[in-house]
Amino acid sequence: MTPTHYDLPFDHLDVFHNIKFSPPSLDDQKEEKDTIKAFPALKGKPSRFDTAIVVVSHEALSTGLAGTRVGCICCIFKLPTKIWDSEFHDHISAPCQWPKEPLAHIEWYSPLAGAADPNHMMYEVSKPHP
Repeated sequence: MTPTHYDLPFDHLDVFHNIKFSPPSLDDQKEEKDTIKAFPALKGKPSRFDTAIVVVSHEALSTGLAGTRVGCICCIFKLPTKIWDSEFHDHISAPCQWPKEPLAHIEWYSPLAGAADPNHMMYEVSKPHP
């Protein structure tokens, strides 16, 4: 596959090493806070990239993994609020439909296939081959 080149109207992104969020409350009505981490190895410290289970279809239920994909959170970022307009050679406001909240770049693991292992009830996943 040949790489595709795109000219983006910005030259940097705000990148975060972690982000805190409040997941929906379960039946216990307790407010929960969770932190997702995605940071590279720095100053001899090991890297840390959390795993995400993402709903990808209407098959997804509140329990089980049908309708989901598993992946590694490689980067957490926000799109800029100002972009470069090459026609006017000036910065303008980003399109209003761009998300304002943080986004994540996810490297997908292999799709879940078959049934969970009967010994430990876990699925086997693997990183994609380059």
